[in-house]
Amino acid sequence: MHIQKLPAEPRVQSGFPVEQLYGVDGKTLRVDIEWKVIEMFLAGATPTIDAVQAVLRTHQQEIERVVQARLFAQGFPLSNDLVLTPADFGAAAAR
Repeated sequence: MHIQKLPAEPRVQSGFPVEQLYGVDGKTLRVDIEWKVIEMFLAGATPTIDAVQAVLRTHQQEIERVVQARLFAQGFPLSNDLVLTPADFGAAAAR
């Protein structure tokens, strides 16, 4: 399975999921990252657009691993949409 982040600026609005687009074996997948995950990544930093974009870049590999694990476990969603929650990033994140 080949996963590649597609070039697009994420919409960042506090309290709402952050959307990223991925190419997965020739299909487009919309990945919505819940705001609680963003807060976890920010670790108390102010959630400015630049800060959110920076933590998304920093955690890009981790996000891709989670996407890949979900796709292996559940298959490609018919809706072309995948929502990532704190539970997807481990027990510590789900607290």
